[in-house]
Amino acid sequence: MTVKKAELTCELLEHERVEALWPQLRPLYQASYDSCEITAGVCEADDILDLSAAEQCHVFGFFADGELRLTMAIQIFPVPRRKIAFILGMGGRNMRAFLYHYLPHIFSWLRANGVVSLYTETNDRNAAIYMRKFMAPFGKPQSAVKLGLDL
Repeated sequence: MTVKKAELTCELLEHERVEALWPQLRPLYQASYDSCEITAGVCEADDILDLSAAEQCHVFGFFADGELRLTMAIQIFPVPRRKIAFILGMGGRNMRAFLYHYLPHIFSWLRANGVVSLYTETNDRNAAIYMRKFMAPFGKPQSAVKLGLDL
């Protein structure tokens, strides 16, 4: 019997790498946007590619034995009195395993870049999952209701 544990890696992707991986990245982001009524129609996968090209977001790729499994796009911007990060999109497979291993490193990278808060938008169902499974082990997540009205 042979037991092989996959080699898990996380990579902050330069835009050229985002372009090269785009045929794999795009469906992951689009499925993420389409699965949530909060983001459906508001964001599209190609927005991530455009923001990456403009150096307005950071794209992480998570790999198992060199194969892309998960991706996360984060935008950092200043607000009065602090700098915050916003998860623009996340999608793929093996989310729990990758986030368990790499969220502390991503949090450290965000802090090193002056970020003090991390935000995302999702529906109530996903929020409960994210908070319980992914964020709670790293601190007490806060949730808020965001009100929006399409004009």
